[in-house]
Amino acid sequence: MSATSTAEQIASAARADAPPAIELAGVNKWFGALRVLRDVNLAVAPGERVVVCGPSGSGKSTMIRCINRLEIHQEGRIAVEGIELTDDVRALDAIRREVGMVFQSFNLFPHLTVSENIAFPLRVRRTSRSDMEIQVKSALDKVHLSQLSDRMPHQLSGGQQQRVALARALVFGPRLVLMDEPLSALDKKLREEMQLEIRRLHRELGVTMAF
Repeated sequence: MSATSTAEQIASAARADAPPAIELAGVNKWFGALRVLRDVNLAVAPGERVVVCGPSGSGKSTMIRCINRLEIHQEGRIAVEGIELTDDVRALDAIRREVGMVFQSFNLFPHLTVSENIAFPLRVRRTSRSDMEIQVKSALDKVHLSQLSDRMPHQLSGGQQQRVALARALVFGPRLVLMDEPLSALDKKLREEMQLEIRRLHRELGVTMAF
């Protein structure tokens, strides 16, 4: 597995001395006898957009899931904004509150509208109703879905569903967004459109992204 990064949105000089947004050092991960991650080292600057490349089965998704602690690595160090991921529940919860996640399968709630899906992270954080309405509206505007706020997921195209998933990951203002092959379920035209959309959002928001 290898990692390549763009420099389109590197952190400002004021944050030059900040710890890496994501840091992996000597990370190893096994599934039984299969070694999926082998001595992975990676440092991502605050505000940077990084694309992790490799063939199917090379460990890309496993690495992203380890950063969000959805999988547990066996060896090495993973840190988010200088805080090492351990089994400390409080520290882990604090980190996760700053991380947005976009999954390959969208993972939208089928019984909730577009607005309700996007609002879900805010409800978990017990955001006030007035603030929630403002933040959801802003997120809908960012992904150009304001006119579809009352639709159900099954009424949306694949590209629209992915925009909802992206808005949900951004609505609470995360400092880090992780994307696990979010475009693989889309056709070529939609993939190209969403690539441009993600680049646009990255430029506007300056959030760190690992894709």
